[in-house]
Amino acid sequence: MLTKIIGTNTTLTLTTSPQTVTVSTNEYGTYLGQLNQNLPPVKVRIAASGACYIAFGTTATTNSLLMPANAVEHFKLDGTNTVSVLGVAASGNCSVTAVA
Repeated sequence: MLTKIIGTNTTLTLTTSPQTVTVSTNEYGTYLGQLNQNLPPVKVRIAASGACYIAFGTTATTNSLLMPANAVEHFKLDGTNTVSVLGVAASGNCSVTAVA
């Protein structure tokens, strides 16, 4: 499947402390930060080389969505433009990219 990248890629080094990324796109500009404005959903591609927990619009915890190591997933963010990542262990990377 071909994926059109429309925003900046952010690569995080996984740690056992949560890290939050604000997803921005070239198409939506500054409007992404204005929630509850009937904005189009943001789609992201998340690729992780190490196992990690993922949360959208809130801080990731060990109760969040578990993403296994060496996985790639696409998510549609509706009502938020933040992704929080918490490494299961302090090893590996997690890449968050806005896509169409």
